[in-house]
Amino acid sequence: MVEMRNVLFVCLDSVRYDTFEAADAKNMKAIGPLKRTHSIASCTAPSIIAYMSGYP
Repeated sequence: MVEMRNVLFVCLDSVRYDTFEAADAKNMKAIGPLKRTHSIASCTAPSIIAYMSGYP
């Protein structure tokens, strides 16, 4: 049987990784490890479509 996991998906628009990492965001950082990821596009709409559809 497959083990079920809880997933929390947080999407922050227009937040640079280095700025967020330097911020005093204890509650957000307490949720779990931050992963440095990159967007599929430089604007919001294509990025949201990409992560909601699973592309690429």
